[in-house]
Amino acid sequence: MNTLYIKLIFIISLITLPISAKADILGTSIAASGKVASAAITGETVQNLIEKARREAKALLAEAESSGNVLMTRAADELNLTADNVERMLSSQLNTVYDEIDEDKRDLLIGLASATKVATKLSDKAYTLKDTVSLDIRSILGDIPFVKESLVLQRITGLSAIAGEDRYKLRIIGSYLGLPGESHSSRIDVLIDGNLVEGVEVDPKEIHLVEISIPSASIEKYLLKDKPARIPLTLKISQTFKEPLFGFLWHVDNKKSYEANMNINLYPTYAGDVEVIARHQILGWKASQAIERDMTHSDHCSKNCKGHHGTTHEVKISVAGNSSQPQIGQKRITSAKCKRIAGTSGYSVDEGTSVSQDKSTAKCRIRFRTQSQTYRLTAKIEEYGVIEEKDTSVTAALTFDETTEVRIPKTTIETFIKGKLITGDKVDMVGSQTTNSGLVSIVRRLDNTNDKSVILSASRPDEAL
Repeated sequence: MNTLYIKLIFIISLITLPISAKADILGTSIAASGKVASAAITGETVQNLIEKARREAKALLAEAESSGNVLMTRAADELNLTADNVERMLSSQLNTVYDEIDEDKRDLLIGLASATKVATKLSDKAYTLKDTVSLDIRSILGDIPFVKESLVLQRITGLSAIAGEDRYKLRIIGSYLGLPGESHSSRIDVLIDGNLVEGVEVDPKEIHLVEISIPSASIEKYLLKDKPARIPLTLKISQTFKEPLFGFLWHVDNKKSYEANMNINLYPTYAGDVEVIARHQILGWKASQAIERDMTHSDHCSKNCKGHHGTTHEVKISVAGNSSQPQIGQKRITSAKCKRIAGTSGYSVDEGTSVSQDKSTAKCRIRFRTQSQTYRLTAKIEEYGVIEEKDTSVTAALTFDETTEVRIPKTTIETFIKGKLITGDKVDMVGSQTTNSGLVSIVRRLDNTNDKSVILSASRPDEAL
């Protein structure tokens, strides 16, 4: 009857407790690669399998410390927590080999050995902050009943966070850690880097569910400027169970103490760098079609022509010319020439062809002294416009919950935004097609006097418990 009651309580707890749809790091890897075959651990004692897991967890933490890989920190925590659970549940059989363990408990050892094996292959695995928020031992060891004989920690959430919160909240699912009853109670103390934290708020939600709120001051003093900080966290758990003595006439207090060691990963508000590539047009002066103007005049003297000077006429070509801020399509004259193209030859006087200093006007002056002649003024023209397209790269440092202005050339026709945030989230955006990619969004575009601006925003990842 007692066993049936325990199983019933366990089933109810699974139904009522919130469960994430996303498996833990090691559980996901086990599901992808498969569990260790029982033959691989035949002859291994429980103690040996636990020690192998803890050695691998220690190696993972060392590698995480040197590389900054948060995923490996979380995998080490999961491996340690899994080993702790197995050690408590099989405490009386530590020197027993796998083959002699009760059949209904062998899956615990297969889960532990499988987690140890896949942990060695995590160094190149891509991840984001969301992948490192929780520890979930159920996907490694299976559904373990909540019993009073030994503490079972199934899930801890809130272990990765971004700085800037007033308090940091952990949600813990474990046997009898939550609401107290007539026959049981629990106390949880929090230690950060070995020091007891004052001001911790413990809020039991259900019989096996508790939320812990930690003051930010005790955590943020470890904050690093541009990468996640690994902060050692210890949950010191004391539980008291009233057990009947001589039937139900008396009760004695059975007190148990446990420690669970893990790490909080605290990210700075610095979100990371992105590269903003502005594809823009290079403007300049380029050769354009020449402009021609003709003039036809005559001033012929047939007799008594001594002292006949003729009549001066001019033809001119006018364009906008140079300016301090030329506009697309604006033209200027680079050179000019004038020559006779029709009519009689001789006796007219070329008084010169000139181009104004601002290159806006070309003139040809001819003193006509003969029968009809036609002169043509030809001006070589340059037009202001696009001479090539070029990509210019600007690096922008983003901060969570703030906007960042990136200045780009005035003639930008397309923007590409690429990068990887410190949370592991990738950014890959084509500005004309999308306004957001992962956590980064284009919130505004500005057309300034001399350039343009792209305003970027980095949102915090969802850290919901």
